[in-house]
Amino acid sequence: TTDSDGRRLQPDVVLNLPEGKHLVIDSKVSLVAYERFVNAETPEEQALAMKEHIASLRAHIRGLSDKNYQNLYDVSLDFVLLFVPIEGAFSTALQAEPGLYQEAFDRNIALVSTTTRSAAVAEASNCWSKGTRSMLQPMLS
Repeated sequence: TTDSDGRRLQPDVVLNLPEGKHLVIDSKVSLVAYERFVNAETPEEQALAMKEHIASLRAHIRGLSDKNYQNLYDVSLDFVLLFVPIEGAFSTALQAEPGLYQEAFDRNIALVSTTTRSAAVAEASNCWSKGTRSMLQPMLS
């Protein structure tokens, strides 16, 4: 689809849920720095690579937030799921930077991994039926 500024918007996955509701999932996370972290030979190289991995995730969170995918549909959740496909990349980033999840959530982005994705989708559907998003935050963090 195209936004009001003429920018082309193309989410990776749009789950069509009952009652015309939609859940947008993005999975275009760069894992280049995480790969360097895993292959680092010294603690210094590892620390630098982790810093770059977190910076990469933050940049992706900002960019995704700016796209406002959640506004593509008339009836959609007010946030987007950012899927990190490698559990280690997800968990080590949150261990190194515990506030990252909240930073993303404050920008209407919920970080999910392979182990939390299905639960997040189920909980999002549940939140919808109850009219709240606040239930999702503690469940995913």
